[in-house]
Amino acid sequence: MSLWNKILLGLIFVASLGFFYTAARTLKTQKSWREYAQGLQHKLTAQLEENRKLLESDEAGNKGIRRLSTDLQRLLINRGRIWQKCEPQRAAANGQVAVGVEQAAGPGKITDKMVLYVFEEGDDQQPREYLGEFKVGEVAENKIGLAPTMALTGRELKRLTGSKGPWTLYELMPADRHLAFSDLPEDDRRALFSKDIVPKEVVEEYVRDGHAARADDPKQCQVDGKYVRPLRDYKELFRSYQTDHTLFVDVTAVLEHDQKYLNDAKDDADRQVQFAQQYVTSLKTEYGVAAKEQRAAGGFRALLEQRLAAIQDRVAKLIAGNQGIAAEITNLQVQAARWIDARTKTMAQSGAGNR
Repeated sequence: MSLWNKILLGLIFVASLGFFYTAARTLKTQKSWREYAQGLQHKLTAQLEENRKLLESDEAGNKGIRRLSTDLQRLLINRGRIWQKCEPQRAAANGQVAVGVEQAAGPGKITDKMVLYVFEEGDDQQPREYLGEFKVGEVAENKIGLAPTMALTGRELKRLTGSKGPWTLYELMPADRHLAFSDLPEDDRRALFSKDIVPKEVVEEYVRDGHAARADDPKQCQVDGKYVRPLRDYKELFRSYQTDHTLFVDVTAVLEHDQKYLNDAKDDADRQVQFAQQYVTSLKTEYGVAAKEQRAAGGFRALLEQRLAAIQDRVAKLIAGNQGIAAEITNLQVQAARWIDARTKTMAQSGAGNR
């Protein structure tokens, strides 16, 4: 064998070593990628199974995405359309307000005379708050005019004029649902209600909703050993409260008028009493003077009665004396008459004898 053949064999051997190394690395790389692909396949299979479970409902009662989507669509249909991030201008004294709404006009948008339920969106410092039921009176491209459907109370009007927005406008009043507060802790539920306005028993209904029932809970509120609060129709409740408030305002106005009338009557009666008291004081003073005069008159009367008795006694004596004198005069008159008669007869007889 020649030298060049040996060199060629040496080069072939060296090249075969590189080839074997490259082939070994290729096999190892292929094995590594095959194992990685199998791992991905297992993960893909597991992920597909998980996706299937998420999409479909299971026997344990877990709702899948398809079922939840259907429920969500039903909820969205029941709550109507919603316009968010609406910017209000300052409300007038009668509650009318202009509100900026993105693309308010157009097909399927806000229309004239539509009734909307207005909520203030709020933030961390100020909670979400219901502002009232309004009717659309004017519609422009990016602005609408709202007017309250019922007279606002002083507190509601103050809350409306003090609202800086943004507002959320609902086509339908949001329905009361158990799921609305199911994920909130007890403290967060309590924080939703104002202690000065909402009765304590109503707050407890929302706090205990979904928790273990008590023995004294109404039977209709106990479901599978849990307390289930009664749902409320807030639309009818707010309208009922508005009607009750209107009646309350009317009754209050009547009572205030009656109270004013009674106060005026009382003031007049007080003046009459004061006048009567002054009159009584004057009468007492006059009575004191009259009593003093009466006592003086009593003493003068006694003196007059004494004098009268004396005068009556003298009169009686004078009458008796006059009666005696009158009897004497009568006797003298009788005697004089007899004397005159006798004298007349004597003279008559004398005259007759002389003839």
